[in-house]
Amino acid sequence: MESIAMSEGAGLEKFKSVDGLAWRQVENDAYVFHMEGTLHVLEGEVAVHLWGMIDEGGAGREELFDSVMSRFSVSAEQANRDLDSFLQSLSDAGLLDLGQKAPE
Repeated sequence: MESIAMSEGAGLEKFKSVDGLAWRQVENDAYVFHMEGTLHVLEGEVAVHLWGMIDEGGAGREELFDSVMSRFSVSAEQANRDLDSFLQSLSDAGLLDLGQKAPE
């Protein structure tokens, strides 16, 4: 399966959380509650940081990547792999709204 973040036109998407979610940070984890009754746990400081950016109005992949690189000690290769995996997991869980295009 092709990664959501690396698919054609991926640089144009603005990743945004779907409607009907509430979340709370507890220590280094985020607990995301979907109003339909599901709970998703996003583990770790990086996941909490990225989720906050996505939930606060959305962010493009490049913006998410740049933020990880500036805040955390990680190689560009590792950041790319982890970001792709994180975005794919959010998409698979139904937490991402991909309906917006990032401003150019």
